[in-house]
Amino acid sequence: MGKRWNRQEYPDNWEQISYQFRASRNFTCEHCGYRQGDLLISRIGRRYRGSVDAAHKWPNDTDNPNPELLCLCKRCHRLYDNQFEELIAEGQHQARMHSILLQQGRGYRT
Repeated sequence: MGKRWNRQEYPDNWEQISYQFRASRNFTCEHCGYRQGDLLISRIGRRYRGSVDAAHKWPNDTDNPNPELLCLCKRCHRLYDNQFEELIAEGQHQARMHSILLQQGRGYRT
C-alpha cells in the first residue's frame, strides 16, 4: 500500500511545522494519550516504538501554511481521517446527482 498523502500538497516546510506542533503537544496523542516512543505490540506480537503525527483537523487543508492541527498517534490519525471518507464520498455523490438533474432540466425550483 502506498502513502495516503501527496507530499506535493503540503507546504515546503511541512516537516518543520509538523515537528514544532508535535513538540508543543509533548509528542502525545490528543485522543488516546499515547506518547511517542512508548512501546507498542504489533498484531503478531512484536514490540516496537511508535510515533505521533501532526494531523490536519480538516482533511483538505493540506496546502495551508497555518492549518488547525491535532497531535495523533498513527492509529487515532487513521481512525480520524477515515471518518471523513464517508462524508466526502456522500458529498461527491450528491454533487453528481445535482449535476445530472441540472443537465436534465430538472433543477431546483423556488
